[in-house]
Amino acid sequence: MDRRSIVLVLALLSSFSVAGTGLFWFSDRAASDRPSISAQEATHIVSSVFPNSRILVIQLDKKEGRLVYDIDLVTAEAYKKEVYINAGTGQVEKVLTVTSGSHPIA
Repeated sequence: MDRRSIVLVLALLSSFSVAGTGLFWFSDRAASDRPSISAQEATHIVSSVFPNSRILVIQLDKKEGRLVYDIDLVTAEAYKKEVYINAGTGQVEKVLTVTSGSHPIA
């Protein structure tokens, strides 16, 4: 193999390694934009924490770089809550009482 062929092969190999690194970065990033648990699984988690609650809204949001399910519900005691569930781990991250003064919804 002559010197010119060796340079060409080395140039091709280095461009593949750089492009490959970029492809892996994008695929890792795309994976972090997908939830590990489904909305249905998040609903089951909320139902186990707040039995007999009624879910009003469930949406997938990005908070502080993490995917979370933002779930609005009304508890069996008629309190409106907003629950954040980590879409990667399924852990309840935060529970807020939405009604002012924590009075039940009439």
